[in-house]
Amino acid sequence: MEDFNLNLILFPLAMVLVAIVLFLGIYLVIKLMQGKGKVIRALNMSLFLVSVPKISADNKGKKSFKELVAVMEQFYASLSNLKDKGLKAFWYGQPVFVFEMAVPHIGEEICFYVACPRRLSSIMEKQIHGFFPGAEVRQVEDYNIFNPQGVSFASCLALTRGRSLPIKTYQNLETDPLNEIVNALSKLGTEGEGAAIQLIIRPTKEKNWRKASLKIAREMQRGKSYSQANLKTDRNWFFRLTDIASGTGGPLAKPGNYNQNQPSQTATPLDTEIIKALETKASKVVYEANINLVASAADHASAQQCLLQLESVFAQFNSANLNNFKAVRPSPGRALKKIFYAFSFRIFEPGHSLILSTEELSSIYHFPTTEVETPKVKFIRAKQAAPPPGMPSQGLIL
Repeated sequence: MEDFNLNLILFPLAMVLVAIVLFLGIYLVIKLMQGKGKVIRALNMSLFLVSVPKISADNKGKKSFKELVAVMEQFYASLSNLKDKGLKAFWYGQPVFVFEMAVPHIGEEICFYVACPRRLSSIMEKQIHGFFPGAEVRQVEDYNIFNPQGVSFASCLALTRGRSLPIKTYQNLETDPLNEIVNALSKLGTEGEGAAIQLIIRPTKEKNWRKASLKIAREMQRGKSYSQANLKTDRNWFFRLTDIASGTGGPLAKPGNYNQNQPSQTATPLDTEIIKALETKASKVVYEANINLVASAADHASAQQCLLQLESVFAQFNSANLNNFKAVRPSPGRALKKIFYAFSFRIFEPGHSLILSTEELSSIYHFPTTEVETPKVKFIRAKQAAPPPGMPSQGLIL
């Protein structure tokens, strides 16, 4: 009888253990397959070098830089339709699009690159030509910014006040923000120094994020501060981007203590400005994004200086009332190698993700406008004529 009672107890426990082992086994297999899918996708990317014509500032009908950057915003919005569904999205995730400004370790031209999955390469090329008719889009081999005998450093950007608040965008700036970025890249040496700014984006579940952002706005309308409303709505945002340097958890910024029984107050003019910014960002198409900064030079001090120059240009997007960028540098070792690996293979890292709207993305990366006067930027020096219609595709090649 005692053996029978013991079996009644042990059998359910054994079934629970078997279920746990099966669950862990299936989970590990799925993660392994998804990791393999990332590598497969990374090895099947097409890289394009994009050059635009240099338009003289004296040309009649010259558009302001804001009008020109707004075209880039429309371009980013058009890419949001290129989503995957079903098993492909489950195994491989959403397709990633990569935008890079780089100077190779031999040479001094600042080049603008766009990378996408190979199966979408023709669509990407048509999209760029559709929004930028004068652009030259040429598929190229990968470039190299790393000095093989030198030292390399990297950092990634984080947002200090959560993922809902926007940064300062081109709409609030008096000059083209690209000027400061390319000026930093133009200070590199002709040989032995290279650097790149890499923006990796992928479509995100907008409904969930938009719902959370609008909830923060509603809480602020009831008199809560942004820190209180954000803590109540999204308690985990400040633990997402942990200290990359050490790999341990820790907040980037400490939100204020939230007291649920605190009496409602009237929203201040500053809170009203933040609410408007939240609603504006929530009304636009958004992406998950990684921003990687990589620099290489002949010695330790030069490489550090190059990286510091790249990090400092993003201060122009910081706002005392809204959001700010924070450059997070990994310590030498495994964490640094991980960023180099993600940069080289253009792999999206969910743990380092930001949420950026099309307006924010176009402020950070857009093709050169009329206000970019840095001489080292690669422009189209001569206009190419289109081939005549009806030109034969077969025959003797001369």
